Amino acid sequence: MLSGIYQGSDALSSLERWQAAVSQNISNSSVAGYKAVGVGISTAESSKVPDGEDFAAILAKQGTRPEAKICFDQGQIVPSGNPMDCAIDGDGFFQVQGDEGGTIYTRNGQFRLNSENAIVDISGRPVLGTAGTITVNPADGDVRVEEDGQVYQGETRVAKLALVSISDESALRPAGGGYVLDENSDAKAVDLEDARVVQGYYEASNVSPMREMISMITLSRAYEANQRIISNMDSLLGRVTSTFAV
Repeated sequence: MLSGIYQGSDALSSLERWQAAVSQNISNSSVAGYKAVGVGISTAESSKVPDGEDFAAILAKQGTRPEAKICFDQGQIVPSGNPMDCAIDGDGFFQVQGDEGGTIYTRNGQFRLNSENAIVDISGRPVLGTAGTITVNPADGDVRVEEDGQVYQGETRVAKLALVSISDESALRPAGGGYVLDENSDAKAVDLEDARVVQGYYEASNVSPMREMISMITLSRAYEANQRIISNMDSLLGRVTSTFAV
């Protein structure tokens, strides 16, 4: 019975993490380039527990193991009317400079010029080209981005967007606001050879608010069911203890 209570408690913890992911998806459903986060829950293979091993150890070995997983399906490509906006139609990521100088990946191509005429994303992070940050001169004319990521002003090539393909997307971790990180350098980013950049468009999030709301209802019911199981186990344990205590 104690193991049932511990397992029920472990299930509640996993459901809470899943619920947090669903809430995050709903709140970011309007963020361009955002990728929905799901929670995969696996269970360790059951095995005989040695005598004297406590329930915390049992839970660690046999309990559920929630793991955040990002869905990288492409969102809808939406016209924006802003010539600085760019979308990648197909595989690939833009690279932007992190707050501490590292590289962050994103599908959000809502770009603009900052006060120093550098191309930055909607959060003000510098967009990276193959030679570093990209700076333009407004006096030289409108910025034009070719399908392969080449950036021009008039007939002058200014830079090329540093577009990458990720060999192991499972190694990426969400960093909020539609950004993803390769914390352990396991994602194996390589230059994107067959890029298809579309200027004047951006990629919407791939979140389906309706699906997320259905998931929220399902999670609520599962949470209530596990709470009832724990309550019933606790009540039964109380009766057993009272019987044998007499």
